Amino acid sequence: MNKTPNEIFQEYLNARLQGEKISPEALIEKFPEHKDFLLKKIAAMELMPFSENDVSAQGGLSGQTIGDFKVIKEIGSGGMGTVYLAEQMSLKRKVALKVLSRSLFADKKLIDRFRKEGQIIAKLQHHRIVPVYLVGETKESFFIAMQYVEGLPLSKLIKNAKDEGKKLLEPGEVRDLVASELTSEECEVLAIPSGETWTEIACNIIESVAEAVDYAHHHNVLHRDIKPSNIILTKNGDPVLLDFGLSKDLSAIDNTATKELLGTPAYSAPEQLFTKHPSPDIRSDIYSLGMTLYELLTFNLPYAGESFADFVISVKSKEPTPPNKFDPSMPGTLNSIIMKAIDKDAKRRYQNVGEFLDDLKAFLSNHSVKIKYPPKRNRRKSLYVAVAVAFAVVLPLLAHYFYTHSMKMNLDDYLFEIGKVNQQFISSSSEEIKGANTEAPESKIALLMKLYGDKYSYYLNVHPKNESLKSIHEHLLLAYSRAYDSYDCLLKGFNDGSVKMLNSNGDFSDGNFAKPDSKYKKCYFANINQFKNEYSSYRNMLAPLINKEGLKTEFTQAFPESAEIENLVK
Repeated sequence: MNKTPNEIFQEYLNARLQGEKISPEALIEKFPEHKDFLLKKIAAMELMPFSENDVSAQGGLSGQTIGDFKVIKEIGSGGMGTVYLAEQMSLKRKVALKVLSRSLFADKKLIDRFRKEGQIIAKLQHHRIVPVYLVGETKESFFIAMQYVEGLPLSKLIKNAKDEGKKLLEPGEVRDLVASELTSEECEVLAIPSGETWTEIACNIIESVAEAVDYAHHHNVLHRDIKPSNIILTKNGDPVLLDFGLSKDLSAIDNTATKELLGTPAYSAPEQLFTKHPSPDIRSDIYSLGMTLYELLTFNLPYAGESFADFVISVKSKEPTPPNKFDPSMPGTLNSIIMKAIDKDAKRRYQNVGEFLDDLKAFLSNHSVKIKYPPKRNRRKSLYVAVAVAFAVVLPLLAHYFYTHSMKMNLDDYLFEIGKVNQQFISSSSEEIKGANTEAPESKIALLMKLYGDKYSYYLNVHPKNESLKSIHEHLLLAYSRAYDSYDCLLKGFNDGSVKMLNSNGDFSDGNFAKPDSKYKKCYFANINQFKNEYSSYRNMLAPLINKEGLKTEFTQAFPESAEIENLVK
C-alpha cells in the first residue's frame, strides 16, 4: 500500500528524533512526487531544536569544502542552520561558518533574513560583538563566515551552578569553567571578568554586554534575542555577544511577519509575546539584558511555572518575583535596577541602554544611583491595589476568573493567540523531549501527558468572542483533554504491567499491551480516538471560516506544529 505524504514525513521525523542519519535530500530523492509537501514540512521542523546526536539538515559537512572554507566539525545548530568550525584556506585561519539549512532554501524570506544577518553584523565594529568576515553563497550553500570565538556560554555557567546547587560562584570556579570549554591545546585562561565577588563579576559581565548593545542601538540595530546562551566568556575574560539572526535594522524596511514569534520566551519582553503587531523597540533588548542579569545573579528566573503553559500565564497575569527574594543579601539598589529593567510596562523600564548603564556603573562604583523604583503611585491607584488584595484574600479565584474571561477575541485575534502559543509550544516541547530519557516507556508516557496537559491548560484561558468560535474552541479543548487522559491510561497500564515497551518508532498499538483485554488498553484507544475525532472536527469546522474571511495565511501560521505533534498519537 502506498504511503501518504504525511505518513512519509512522520516516519522521517521519528527517525530523526531517534538519531538516525537521514538527510532531507535522501528523503526527497526517494519520494520526488511529494517534494513540495516534504520541503514545507521539513522547513517547519527546522524550527524545532533536536538532540546532539541528530544529524543536521546539511547531512553532515565535516571534511567538505564550501567556497574558501574547509569544514572541520559542527559546533552548534539552531532553527536557521548549523555552525561549523572551519578553516579559511586562503588565510590559514579558523572561522565559525554558519550554513543555512538546505531544507529552508525554498523559503525566500528566510534566505533574505539569513543574508541580512551577516550584513547587519558586518556594519557593527565593536570588540564585544563577534565580527563577520564574509557573507557568501555557492550553488549548494548560503553561509556567513565569522570570527571563531572559543569560550564558555553563560548558559553553561548558569547550568553548572544550578546542577551543583550553588547560590554564587567564586572567581576560581569561573576560571575553571571557562578552561573546561577551551579545546585548543595552546589555549589557556588568561583572565576572568573583574570583581572580588560573584555579584561584581556578574554585573561587570552584563555591563560589558550592555555597552555592545548600546553601540548596536546607536547604529540602528536591535538584537532581539539577548540571552545567556548568546553570550560567551573568552579566555581573556571578555564577554562577546553572538547570534544576530533575529536582529532588526531600524533604518531598513522590515520584512518580519507581524504574527511571527521572535526571540526566546523566557527572555522576551511581554510586548514581544502578547502584542499582536509589536513594533521593534530598544526597550525589549533592555528587558532581555535585565533578565540575563537576573538569572546570572540568582540562577533563577522571575516567573514560576512547572510547565510551559504555567510560565506563559504567569508572565501575563503576575508581577515578576524580585531577585532579592532568591538572594536576600542583594543590595536594594541592585534589586531596583533589575526590577526597572524587567518591568512588564515598557514605559516604566529604562528608556535606553545608556540609562541602564549609568545606574549599573554607579552601583559598581558605590556612587549614588539616580533610579527611583518602583515609581510612586497615586492614591487612587493605591486604593485599587488595596481592593484587589482584599478580594484576593477573600475570593482567591476571582482574579483568575477576571483574567480568563477578559481574553475575548475575534477570529483574527483568536488565530494570533493560538499561533503564538503553538510556536512557543514547539520550542518548549522539543526541548523537553531532548532532555528526557525517552528510552524508558514510563518517561515517554509521562512526558506526553505533560505536553498535552500544558496545551490544554493554556487553551482553557482562551475565550473567543465570536459565538461560532466558542463552540469550535470547545472541540480543541476536548481534544487535548482526551489526549492527556489517553496517556494517563497508558501510564497506569505500564504501572500494572499491562503495557509493554514502546515500538521502535515510539508509537502505541495493540502490540504494546501485554493483556489484550486490559481496561487500560480500552481506556487508551477510546480516548485517543476521541482526540483524533475532536481535533479533526475542530480543524474542519474552522477551515470554512478561515477561507470566508481571507485568513488562510494566518491559519497556516497558527498551526505549524500539526504534523509534528499529531505524530505522537498516531
